[in-house]
Amino acid sequence: MDIKDLKAQEDLKQRIKNLGDILVEEIMKNSKKQDRAKELLKKAEVYCPGILRSEISKFLND
Repeated sequence: MDIKDLKAQEDLKQRIKNLGDILVEEIMKNSKKQDRAKELLKKAEVYCPGILRSEISKFLND
């Protein structure tokens, strides 16, 4: 892998992390009950790819 590939890979990881942040934020904002939001995030965690799953897990464990 050259520098360009590594930069593209890091950029993709950052975009996925940002997507995780947005997902958590939107679910929390749109849910009237925080318990329900956490339940939805736990379900989303099962279906998400690795990096996104880890971002959701970090939020749920806080």
